[in-house]
Amino acid sequence: MSCRLGFMGLRADGSVATTFRPNDTLSRAEFGALLSRMLWGNTYNSPNADDPNWYVAHLEALKDADIITQIDDPNEVELRAYAWIIFQRIYGIYDELVSEIEDLMDSSEEDSDIEILQDILSEFSE
Repeated sequence: MSCRLGFMGLRADGSVATTFRPNDTLSRAEFGALLSRMLWGNTYNSPNADDPNWYVAHLEALKDADIITQIDDPNEVELRAYAWIIFQRIYGIYDELVSEIEDLMDSSEEDSDIEILQDILSEFSE
């Protein structure tokens, strides 16, 4: 799925990468770009495929959003499989949150939107 969605990035020739290689490592720069693309699409992609600093805008956006705090070493590594697990968990939480919002919106027309969101967030923080 990550390849079909274009999350694995581009090859040197500019075509979409189509292999996942779960046991390979993933740099902080690559992880940040993947996460940034999941959150904001191609907003922070460099217009130049040859740009050696292609990852900088992705990492800075994540730091500005308080999602990743350590962006000084873009070469820090993790296994791709672990990163994919994190992404799967994010999507699972998102799906659960959307479902909770829909259920509360349907069941309680008297409550304000703020009260509904407070109820949902309190459930997730417990």
